[in-house]
Amino acid sequence: MNTEKLLLINGTANGGFQPDDIIDALSLILEIVSSDKPLALYLRDRFGKAQLAPPPDSASTEPEKFRAAVGQELNRIIGGDPLYTDARFASVKLSTYTRKLLRKNPVGTGLVRLNKLLLLDALPEHFRRKPGRGKNMVQKPATVHQLKTGKWGVFVTLVEPRELEGKMRSDRQKFERQTESEANDLCVDINANLFNKELARQLTAAEIAIAKKLLWELLEPKHPDWIDHTSKIVEHCEKTGFRVDQDKNTSNIMEAAKLFWEEHVRGLEPESRMNYRNALAYLLPAFGKLKPFEMTDSMVLLMAFGKEPLAFLKTSWKKKQTPEEAEKRLWDTPIQSKSKRPWTHFMKVRFLQCAKKFKDWMHASKDPVTQEKRDWCPAPEITIPDPPKEVTGKAGDDEESDEVMDAQCRKHPALTIPQAQALLDVCHIAFDGTHAAFYCHGFFGGSRVKETKQMGVKGFDPDDGVQAMSSEAAKKDEARESTLYINLIIMVEALRSAGLYTNEALRPNGQERTVIHILAGFTSNSKQAHIRANRERKRLAALGIVLPQYHWGIPFPKNALRRTSLSMHYKLFKSVALTVEWAGNSGDVFRPFYKRLVTNADARQYWVMLPTHLRAAGIKVELPANHKLDSAMTSEVAIAVSSACQASKLVAAKIEEAKAKAADARPAELKARQAVYNKRAYLKRKARELAAEQQHESQPGDGTQPAGNAS
Repeated sequence: MNTEKLLLINGTANGGFQPDDIIDALSLILEIVSSDKPLALYLRDRFGKAQLAPPPDSASTEPEKFRAAVGQELNRIIGGDPLYTDARFASVKLSTYTRKLLRKNPVGTGLVRLNKLLLLDALPEHFRRKPGRGKNMVQKPATVHQLKTGKWGVFVTLVEPRELEGKMRSDRQKFERQTESEANDLCVDINANLFNKELARQLTAAEIAIAKKLLWELLEPKHPDWIDHTSKIVEHCEKTGFRVDQDKNTSNIMEAAKLFWEEHVRGLEPESRMNYRNALAYLLPAFGKLKPFEMTDSMVLLMAFGKEPLAFLKTSWKKKQTPEEAEKRLWDTPIQSKSKRPWTHFMKVRFLQCAKKFKDWMHASKDPVTQEKRDWCPAPEITIPDPPKEVTGKAGDDEESDEVMDAQCRKHPALTIPQAQALLDVCHIAFDGTHAAFYCHGFFGGSRVKETKQMGVKGFDPDDGVQAMSSEAAKKDEARESTLYINLIIMVEALRSAGLYTNEALRPNGQERTVIHILAGFTSNSKQAHIRANRERKRLAALGIVLPQYHWGIPFPKNALRRTSLSMHYKLFKSVALTVEWAGNSGDVFRPFYKRLVTNADARQYWVMLPTHLRAAGIKVELPANHKLDSAMTSEVAIAVSSACQASKLVAAKIEEAKAKAADARPAELKARQAVYNKRAYLKRKARELAAEQQHESQPGDGTQPAGNAS
């Protein structure tokens, strides 16, 4: 007997019977002995040659030993010659898997498996079938394949429902990714989930160096159990501030900031450059001499939300200096910041946005020469805080409640028609009208301030009636085309003919805009702007141009041009979808209170508005087609409403007449009801009295008996 059969005798070979597989050994032996089927006769012959120890007589006294002996003999049988013959299994219904295995004519352990399956199919009532582990029941790992579309897909077939990518999934699943590396990362995560493996975070070369240095110098003598968990070591380093130089050639943060300014910030509009300059001016005194990976997210957040005063690197400026000279003076004067701490929410958001972008540039930017990823620091995970809830209405946090929207309208107003007209007139006169194009686009073009500055004059196409915003100029990095309306086309073409429609005209600086706002009647705290505004007013007076003295008593509302433009456009068509598409917004940015900032009458005047000198020339503008400003009360509707009112009055008169008749008839009705009630009450009372008299007469007297019973 070979080794395989010896193993089968002990029931240890793959595919053999275990004692627990047999339900009742004695009933199995009795069926084999009593049946006349070919398979039973064969098994009876094999069992007759065997000497079972203990014998069947002891099945009741030693059942476990007897079942083990039967299992051992079954293993001898299935480990021998093939059991299957057509005659022996003619009346047995074989399973699909057994038939497939039979067609392969297996040998060795495959034959053992086949013989066992034949017995299980022929005598199913005597054996326990364990849960199957066929090829469809074994969980296979996920795999990565390239799709015909050029994308990469992760394919996996689940044998049981599992939670993948945030959802419960089952059967065959496909996950698409743009790059092979993203697909490979997802594949690793899915396989770790399927096979319950905990993946360690992949470490960079710098983190491995940190781990090795810390391990051998500090932790190895005290924490030998950490050797296999380098991610924990790196986490410990980050918390304790233990650092090693990532690369001797790596720039410090001061050098990285100047390189960031040159590669990224220099081409931005003035407001963005100012924001980055100020944010870096707070970071550099504290972290300028450190390596980029040493400035952690927690340090930046602590600076943003702290309360102590901060140092600041001021940039010294000189008049008429070249851009190269100006950049040499970046952050060259250390001072103590005068900003009030803790910062306001707006200041925190602006600082954190710039700091996050700076860290992201240090992580993801590439060297322009070698095209290698710099990877000077880990990817930032700074979360920009949400704005605090300013007002709560009667309905809690319901943004559309009347109380909330009224408060928002008061705090963030749109410009009124007189204010808009004053600003439009002043911008065409102040500074000789050099910045009128900026305000025309802001009022009637649907573009943001930064978009207007970056768009340039090439985006204006009066022939097609659209304003084309490139993806580089648009805030959302999505190119769009906005419809041009008649009053904007007239104003821009008039400025173009006068040579005032240029790229420079679309880019006034902050002080020039403040001067125009002051001349248009808005207040300002800038002394320099007031001085310049008075100088401009005197210059115009010397030319014979007298500006009216506007006075609105309020500062120019923040973002007023865009808020006014969106509110007026919504009133024009009564469609949020059209307004946000025209202005390049998303639906959630259009706040509910915008709908009530202006009225239909305001919008009717706004979209035909022109500067005073153009209206004096007899130019008139009509409202855009398909507008929704006309009243629904047409002459036909008014006639129908009048007829409906008369009919309603007739119905109301008939109802009143019916009520009066009912009121007159009510006293007689009440009198009749009272009479019926009194009569019923009288009859009930008399009935009670009569019943009482009859009961009294039927009772016997004292010591007397009824006459009929005297005898």
